Amino acid sequence: MPTYIEKTTVSDLSPTWPNTTAFDREISSGAGGDGSVVVSLSASETKSGGFITPAGVPNSDAWESGGTWIVEIEIDVGNHQVTARARCVRLDSAGNILQGGAFTATQTLDASRTFSPVAPTWTGGEEDCDNRLAVEVEFLENQGMANSVTIGLGTAANELTTDVAEDAGSCGSSEEIVPGSQFVIARAAGLVAGY
Repeated sequence: MPTYIEKTTVSDLSPTWPNTTAFDREISSGAGGDGSVVVSLSASETKSGGFITPAGVPNSDAWESGGTWIVEIEIDVGNHQVTARARCVRLDSAGNILQGGAFTATQTLDASRTFSPVAPTWTGGEEDCDNRLAVEVEFLENQGMANSVTIGLGTAANELTTDVAEDAGSCGSSEEIVPGSQFVIARAAGLVAGY
């Protein structure tokens, strides 16, 4: 199961979330710089934050359906008047939302939280190698006054674990047989070898 770190790097995509965007950050493998992002909300406002893989990740057209993802949200400066919930999302290469799962239950953000969104039944045959994996985190100020919360980024306390395997399906194929030919074209290596 791939594990990604929620990074300080701003994503190259800006999906049109159902709410005002609080942030869009990259999720990728390997450690990142320790940092944070502040989510500021006016009275009773709802905002969405996105964690999105970079181009070429997960490089899969065989997404696992119905699996549980683990989303860890580290709270650097908590606030019991702000709540959040999360869901799994599949984006196209331009950042359009193709499909999303149901939101988790809401939790207060007075301390670090772990969310366990369940992936939907991904629409079969529509996944493309350039689709991006994302998590939408929806923040809500529910006390009728301006509030904020600070989310930690860049460390192992800020992880996403998913069951969408990298380089899966036809995307991970490194060889292609040319019909009517006695050759195998090894795309990954750029070589042509005889039988």
